[in-house]
Amino acid sequence: KFTVHTPELDVQVLGTEFNVKTRHQKTEVVLNSGKIVLKKDAKLYNIEPGERVIATSGKSSIDKQIVDTAFYSTWREQKFAFQNTRLTDILEMLKDDYGYELVQNNQDLGDKKISSTDLISTKDI
Repeated sequence: KFTVHTPELDVQVLGTEFNVKTRHQKTEVVLNSGKIVLKKDAKLYNIEPGERVIATSGKSSIDKQIVDTAFYSTWREQKFAFQNTRLTDILEMLKDDYGYELVQNNQDLGDKKISSTDLISTKDI
């Protein structure tokens, strides 16, 4: 048993497989298998396999949804997968994860959403 601490919450690990990502005052946890307990503002949340939780700084509750966990684990294979993802969010991810500052000349494209069925290797960047 161990605990992962982020600015928004504590993730208590009880023998499991999961992903934790913290960016821009927001923490995302996706549980692939096993069991975890999240603690936010002294409140405990039991998370089941297949659930994605988002905790945002300054917000007392969490957002929880059922997801395809494989989609959130592609980073382990050094691959990207996009599922109805805004171009602006993709550019922000490239900056956060790789330090690439990409200029978006056409602001109308920022809200365009991209989905990929073929995984894009991070080695191609």
